[in-house]
Amino acid sequence: MNNITTYLEHFPSSLHNTPFHLPENFSMYCENHNKNCTYAEIDCLNAKGILGTVDFTIMKLLKEYFFLNTYNIKYALDHILDENYKKPSYNKNLKKLTKSGILLRHSLCDCNKTTTQEHQTPGSPLRFYSLSPGAQSYMTTPTDISANLLEHWEDYKIMELLSINQLLLRIEKRNIIQKQHYVRKIIGHHKFMIDCHLKYHVDTRNIPSPISIFLFSCRTHEESKKDFILRIYLFLRWMDQHKIEYPSHMILILCESITELPLIHSSIMALRTQYKYPIYYTFDTEVLNVPVFSSLYQCVLSSNTESFNIEHIRLII
Repeated sequence: MNNITTYLEHFPSSLHNTPFHLPENFSMYCENHNKNCTYAEIDCLNAKGILGTVDFTIMKLLKEYFFLNTYNIKYALDHILDENYKKPSYNKNLKKLTKSGILLRHSLCDCNKTTTQEHQTPGSPLRFYSLSPGAQSYMTTPTDISANLLEHWEDYKIMELLSINQLLLRIEKRNIIQKQHYVRKIIGHHKFMIDCHLKYHVDTRNIPSPISIFLFSCRTHEESKKDFILRIYLFLRWMDQHKIEYPSHMILILCESITELPLIHSSIMALRTQYKYPIYYTFDTEVLNVPVFSSLYQCVLSSNTESFNIEHIRLII
């Protein structure tokens, strides 16, 4: 790697560290004492006026995104709620919903230091939330299959989703025509999954609208990396067969940090697929500071060496 072009070098070092990192010996656990609630209990809390607009907005957010960390819940609420409902902190709402069993509060623990489920020691400041089964049922229509998407999923997949959701919250929502989490595809006898598929309206005349954006998250966790390489290989083969259906598309890969880009890209190039279009990258801390499409990256093979140059790109779409 000859060159890294990024202004993040001038930012505080804390911004280089993603919260969405799962160490190899860590696992996720639920901190709740009360891990569920019934439909009737939610109705009762609502009838008593204990649940308000902010509470139901949080529930709707987690119905849509499945998992969100504390920071991104606040970010989303600040962009959704009317001024009269906005607060400096929504921690009291989160605490109330967690205590009632409507929300599940999750954190990470070091498996090497934990002996029993009752004596978990948090190993990270990351806290994130999901709807409890009862609340998920309360918020889900009978024909909605999305509630089953994340049943029995590995911890690293949830970490990937947390990172994807942070990015999705920062994409201009009015331009999103359709959003699908975890799109299942098949090529030959092999099934694979796309983390998110967006149909996105673009204003420029140079690109047919809408554009299909295929999002993938790759974490540094070994299982995540292995799973990603297999998925991207199958996806690129699948895309070669379906390129007529997606004349206007882009692949965007979300990484933990810019230092991961050359290794990930070289692994993709080693697959030797027929895909000839650019592959774009961004990373967790980047999407916190600038609009997503205003700061993307490409890996370009150097003409003088076998290493990759990282080029900073701004797309106008």
